[in-house]
Amino acid sequence: MLFLRWGYQYGSGDQVEILPYALKIQNSDLYTNDLFIYHLSDTPFNQRWAIGHLLSWFGEDIKIGTYVLFLVTLYFLVLGLYRITSFFKLRVWSSLLFVLVALLFSQGWSPGGNDLYSPTFVADSVAKPLLVWALYFFLNRLKIYSFLLIGFATLFQPLMGFQMFVLIGLSDLICNRNTLSSVKNTIAYLLAGGWLFAVMIISYFSGISDVEIPQLFEIYFGFRAPHHFLPSYFMGAYSYVFFLVLGLALFYFYDRLPEIFWFLIILFGGCVVYAVGVEVFHSTTIASTQWFKVTQWAKIFLLLFLFDKARPLLKSFENYIPKPWIVLGGFVSLVVIIFLYRAPGSNPLNKPNDLVQKSSNSLMYEYVKNYTHVDACFVIPFQNSDFKYGAMRSVYVDFKSVDPRSDFMMLWKPRMDAVYGVPNLDIDKGFNYEVKANKYYKALNSNDFLSLKKGGVTHMLTKWPITNSALKLAWNNDVYYIYEYQ
Repeated sequence: MLFLRWGYQYGSGDQVEILPYALKIQNSDLYTNDLFIYHLSDTPFNQRWAIGHLLSWFGEDIKIGTYVLFLVTLYFLVLGLYRITSFFKLRVWSSLLFVLVALLFSQGWSPGGNDLYSPTFVADSVAKPLLVWALYFFLNRLKIYSFLLIGFATLFQPLMGFQMFVLIGLSDLICNRNTLSSVKNTIAYLLAGGWLFAVMIISYFSGISDVEIPQLFEIYFGFRAPHHFLPSYFMGAYSYVFFLVLGLALFYFYDRLPEIFWFLIILFGGCVVYAVGVEVFHSTTIASTQWFKVTQWAKIFLLLFLFDKARPLLKSFENYIPKPWIVLGGFVSLVVIIFLYRAPGSNPLNKPNDLVQKSSNSLMYEYVKNYTHVDACFVIPFQNSDFKYGAMRSVYVDFKSVDPRSDFMMLWKPRMDAVYGVPNLDIDKGFNYEVKANKYYKALNSNDFLSLKKGGVTHMLTKWPITNSALKLAWNNDVYYIYEYQ
């Protein structure tokens, strides 16, 4: 059902930060002129280090390996959520319904642009099942297992792992007041993988102290990723309902489960501090915590709270479940509903056009891989995030691949300005800038081409013909044109 609703994506989107990096680990000759990949490769134990090396082990079978890992991690995510319901003594059918609601019908409810399920395999895909199981062991007071899993998750998603370490660690300390136990848990976390977060913190602040650029907050947190970092941007009606339910859940858990109560208190308190620090003081340090990411964990407990309140209704409903024809009819109805209301990007009615686009992409990738030098460096349209992996060539700059360290941003922002224009940081936010960016890209002139050539660009990818003496048409099909700088 998850596949039917959200589909499966490969080679584009967020994977632009990990698949080319994995290929670079396999073959050091690739991406020698790619700003982001070079930056990752030059930074030992970076935030993509574990996932990049994991995928690199598959060699030429990376596509199959990624898919297998996607299925395995999804299985453990579903199983972990199902096992958590046992702590609340939900019956079997209620537990299954909870998993469906958590992954299928409440997608996008938690504020901050992060949720439990993603239709593409990224670092989060490994970390989230580990952290769900960490919650399960924490609730069942098997704390050493919990902190070991959190540490291991930190290897793949350092920020997410550290956030869970703070939430569970402080909740446990407040409820049990056992300092020795907390020290042991911290050591377990650090040994299992928490050390990577410490290394990244040192690297991050060394980057900030070495280089300073004006408007760093506005450039990265406001322009590049407001959907993850700015509450004023991503808070909507669903978000306010979320925090209303959170308030009700606090009263519910106060006497019953103090660990969950304090977990939610710390989580909510962090959201308040984050919102004030980001929106009022424009603190890059506070924004870097991306604290609203933790609301996806709160969603688990909020749904469990709602399911517990609906227990009488669920119990009466379950009395009719054992009849096979009802189960079959319900399942078929659910599949039909999901099929009709698929995610926009996976609508089956769009498949013919998708196939034409994919065929055009494949032909273009084959030309680039076979007839351009491995050191070639391309400029590409704003949203062609699939090019870097598909063509296996360096990209001068792209919107998706970014590191918030200021020593990287000082290189990224001028390149973005040169290729896609200078944004108005007061009004241009995130992917809403695409229209302006493509308009500027389409209007690049001879002086721009000369400047980009001096910067190391060798080729330009477009979806329209260009007549300019600085460029020579190297290849085209019904969708794409590839120009070589003369």
